[in-house]
Amino acid sequence: MFRSLSGKLAAGAVAIFSVIIVIISVFNFIKTKNDVTDIYQGIQAQTLESAYRSIMITMGDEVQEHLRVLARDIVNTDKSNVVQQRIILNSASSLIKYPLMFIVYEDDGKAILQDYNQHGTATFSPNWEDVGGVDLRKRRG
Repeated sequence: MFRSLSGKLAAGAVAIFSVIIVIISVFNFIKTKNDVTDIYQGIQAQTLESAYRSIMITMGDEVQEHLRVLARDIVNTDKSNVVQQRIILNSASSLIKYPLMFIVYEDDGKAILQDYNQHGTATFSPNWEDVGGVDLRKRRG
C-alpha cells in the first residue's frame, strides 16, 4: 500500500490530519484549562467577598447593639459618678474584649478612658481624664 502513489498520498493526508487534530486538541485543552481556572478563581473571590460582607454586617450590627446598651446604661448613671461609669465601661470591655472604651461628653468635653485589663484587676479612678488639652469631641476615626 505504501509503495503506490495513492497509498503514500493517503498516508500523508492521514498524518497531516492527525497532526492538525493533535494541535487543535492541545490548544482547546489549554483554553479550557485557563477558562476553568478563571471560573474557579472567580467563584473563590466571590465566596470570600460574601463571607467578608456577612461577617462585617454581623459585626457592625453587634457593635451597634453594644453601643446602644452602653449608651442606655451611661445615660441612666449620674454624670458626676465617674467610678460607676468606669465600672460600666470595664464590664463591657471585659465581655467584648475592646482594648479601650471611652466617653466624651458633648457639652463640656469631659472624658473618661477605661483600658481593658485581661486580668480583671482594674482600678476605677473617681477623676476625669487629663487629655492634655486635646478636645476629644473633634477626634475622628
